[in-house]
Amino acid sequence: MLKIISWWVRNSKAANLLMASIIIMGVTTFSRIEKEVFPIITAPIVSVQYSWPGASPKEIEDQVIARAEESLSDLDGIKKIRSVSRENFGVMYVEATLSASIDTLIQDVKRKVDSITSIPKDVYPPVVSDQSFRIPLITLAVHGNVPEKKLNRLAEKLRDDLTLVPYVDLVEVSGNRKEEISIELSENAMRRYNVSFDQVANAIRKSSINISAGSIKGQNGTIQLTTRNLADTSKEFDKIIIRQTSDGGTLKVSDVAKVVDGFEDQNLRTSLNGELAVLVQVLSTDDMNVVKTSESVNNWLPSVQESMPNGVTLSLWSDTSELYKGRMATISRSAFGGLFLVMIVLMTFLRPVVAFWCSVGILTSFAGTFIFLPTYDVSLNVISLFAFLLVIGIVVDDAIIIGENIHAEHEKGRRGADAAIMGAYLVSKPVFFAVMTTMIAFLPWLFLSGWQVQFVRNISIIVLFALAFSLIEAFLILPAHLSKLKPEKSESKFAKFQKKLAKSLVDFGKNRYMPILISSLKRRYLAASFFFSFLIIIFTFSGTSWIGKSFLPNIEDDEILVSVTLPAGSPFERTLSVQKQVEDAGFETIEFYKDKDLVIENTYIQSRGNNVRGYFNLYPPGRGEGKRRSSAKEVADILRDKIGEIPDAEGLDVSNNIGRDPGQADLSFNITSKNSEDLILSMEDFMNKLRSFSSTYDVTSSLNSSISEIQIKLRPNAEKLGLTLGEISRQLRQAYYGEEVQKLPRQGEDVRVMVHYPKKLRRSYESLSKFRIRTPDGREVPFLSLAEIKQSPGVQKIERINGMISATVKAQVKGDLKTQIMSEFKLNFLPEWQKRHPNSSWQLAGEAEGEDEFFAEIQVLILVAVLSMFAILSIAFRSYFLPILILSALPFGFCGAVLGHIIFGKGLSMISYWGIGAACGVVVNDNLVLVDSINRLKGSGKHILECIVESGVTRFRPIIITSITTFVGLMPMMLEPSVQANFLKPAVISLSFGVVLSSSVTLILVPCLYLIGDDVKKSLEQFKASIRSQISKKST
Repeated sequence: MLKIISWWVRNSKAANLLMASIIIMGVTTFSRIEKEVFPIITAPIVSVQYSWPGASPKEIEDQVIARAEESLSDLDGIKKIRSVSRENFGVMYVEATLSASIDTLIQDVKRKVDSITSIPKDVYPPVVSDQSFRIPLITLAVHGNVPEKKLNRLAEKLRDDLTLVPYVDLVEVSGNRKEEISIELSENAMRRYNVSFDQVANAIRKSSINISAGSIKGQNGTIQLTTRNLADTSKEFDKIIIRQTSDGGTLKVSDVAKVVDGFEDQNLRTSLNGELAVLVQVLSTDDMNVVKTSESVNNWLPSVQESMPNGVTLSLWSDTSELYKGRMATISRSAFGGLFLVMIVLMTFLRPVVAFWCSVGILTSFAGTFIFLPTYDVSLNVISLFAFLLVIGIVVDDAIIIGENIHAEHEKGRRGADAAIMGAYLVSKPVFFAVMTTMIAFLPWLFLSGWQVQFVRNISIIVLFALAFSLIEAFLILPAHLSKLKPEKSESKFAKFQKKLAKSLVDFGKNRYMPILISSLKRRYLAASFFFSFLIIIFTFSGTSWIGKSFLPNIEDDEILVSVTLPAGSPFERTLSVQKQVEDAGFETIEFYKDKDLVIENTYIQSRGNNVRGYFNLYPPGRGEGKRRSSAKEVADILRDKIGEIPDAEGLDVSNNIGRDPGQADLSFNITSKNSEDLILSMEDFMNKLRSFSSTYDVTSSLNSSISEIQIKLRPNAEKLGLTLGEISRQLRQAYYGEEVQKLPRQGEDVRVMVHYPKKLRRSYESLSKFRIRTPDGREVPFLSLAEIKQSPGVQKIERINGMISATVKAQVKGDLKTQIMSEFKLNFLPEWQKRHPNSSWQLAGEAEGEDEFFAEIQVLILVAVLSMFAILSIAFRSYFLPILILSALPFGFCGAVLGHIIFGKGLSMISYWGIGAACGVVVNDNLVLVDSINRLKGSGKHILECIVESGVTRFRPIIITSITTFVGLMPMMLEPSVQANFLKPAVISLSFGVVLSSSVTLILVPCLYLIGDDVKKSLEQFKASIRSQISKKST
């Protein structure tokens, strides 16, 4: 190492060229890095969707899903197969291991499901696709009090136009119903004209056609023969002839049916600020630039807004580039503010030129990191930019140690290259191994198997490259720059003031710290007991409910989400009345804050089936014009109060936290069993235990959502008429679901043509009494005379996991008692529950599933990382004791993080552990330098106590400077009030407070432990000597 450092110091031009090359390449590469809000997460999950119009959930499960699951049973690398069967469709989610290629997985799954021959012919071909999470970058809302079809057509046209806009690749329309042409036949009309659904359907199929009949190749050329008679409008369908009468007349569709050119019979309605609305969304892609995409769409938008028809408005509902810019501005502001404060601190306690080159070293390390980001598919996003902020403290630590040591060599009288070489070389060993151990601390995040935590990969890659370039900068570039240090001759007021401050820190180390250190060393066992008692107290405290714990931090969002769930089978009119109630509550909340504050900017509400979801966009927080002073929670509480009671609601949730779905439960479990009887028994036992806790409420299961169904049983006399249960069911299906006659191409979409009963009859239970079954010989027989009907409970959906029937059990928890309930559950209930229900099993579901897997894996990986650190340090110091001594500060980094979270009123989350990992890197660095200094002084023959005191006083300045720069550098982010900063604050708090607390460990506890180790060594030597003496006496 000495030769390498010496060569670069004495060839400063090479060092300058190296630095310039890194900066130029980094800046050049920066422009090619993708820019997005969050990294795209490619989940190793493939969905297989089946559509079977008119089929029940049980039919979907038995005849489609079960057969598809069986076909996939021999695929390699499959981790889990989960399926949901509902009315009309079923979907399977095939999850593979993280190492699986998503493209290969899609091909294998598609090959398997396409080869199934036993699926009913009425089932549409399966749609196989990946489940990558594509975030809507820009959402436009087309809204107005105009016909629904007009809005749909406008939205589809905007979608097509948007795909031609630069930097826009993927656009979709959502919140709209598909168009459909309904041929509505009433029972009275069919009886009057003696026609059936089959006759009308066949007539349309035969008449509404476009067919090529070949060509005539004559002497004058080729002439195509075609039939162009495909109906597309209500009038064209009305003219289709069903049959000719005996007297030469015709029976047309218009005579027996009403043609409705409308929409599919789906219960869906969306509104924006009370007006009918359809959304047009620009989605993220693998290769994108969120800023350029936003600029391109926003440049296109004004002219299109002006061309909207009367009564229709095109609004920009959301633009994630604003989120991107806001978070980037927040982090950049905090980073540059922190960097400026770091420079100020360094200039205060070191020479300005040393402070300058240390700061330049940070920028060089970052520029070097930019070079490799595109290679490893790391984009510039909120997470990656935060990683740069996180690593500042670690990178500057290396520069401070080397820069301060070169500065110290100058103070001792060395000059020029000799001072730079010796200053860098003396701390090269601890700095090198400190960086290696920090790299190891961040390596576990690369090996996590859960796809949910893929985004932390960005942090690890950035930290690893930043640390690698920090070594290059610290050993090859920084010493060369500091070799030009001249003796301080300036007598300016600033120079005198700076010298005074710098000297005060050194004097503090000698006059204040040294007596404390000596006193602690004399009472080393008492001092060590104090530190470890404090450690035990904090660890015990962290396991209680006094400090909250969650996978992701609970941070207020700039949006409030409202979710209302009504009982399954509720009339859609009731759902619409609840939508109106939620919508009015938004307007009342605005009125409540009138002349007081700006709160709700826009309201988007979607009603689908028995669910209502409301999205209330809030004005950005702040104190200026157009800002919101009230917290999101305060507004959410007022909104909840204005919504009032919804007596028949199964669930009513209002959420104002980032990443928190309003319907998401605190506890969620999947119960699986071989049959439905065992499942119900085991599930009820499970739910009863959850209800027994005083802190749990809203305990529900997915089986609670049942609907009524009418079961049909054939009477004995039906078969005499040549009718079967299948034929009767087919005719019922024609009337109440409909028969698809054909699909029409319209504006790039397929429009179904359906023949069935009018909507009023399809929604009337009494219509069954008037329904007639057509026999093979043409007679019409009342349906109720041929079949018995019985109303009974049915299922709305059927869930399966790995071929076993399953149900999801959910519960909400008051306060922060989730951990305690889970501990009680696992220890005292689940073992007995498993004995009572041997055919059933359970597993965590929802967010808790990923959380449990994450913590189980990270604990093992951290243990491996710590053992690896121990092995490397053992080799470096040729000792088993010194690595333990160096790593002793790691638990105290966690303690500092816990204290910081308590002070700021935050709970521990996964993001907190990022900061703890970074703090460990800094404190290990400080410990390494201190222990290495003690060892070097011991080698010179000095007394152990003198070595410890001298090393402590010598290293006091760099350790304090490191702590101050880390804490001060992160202060702008800690004090930032924005939503963007709050999401990342847990990591910042962990790093800053972890470093501050661990500094006292480095300065007091580590010297005491070193001396205690020496005491133990001497005691063992004395013990060995006494044993040898006794053995020698006995032998003589």
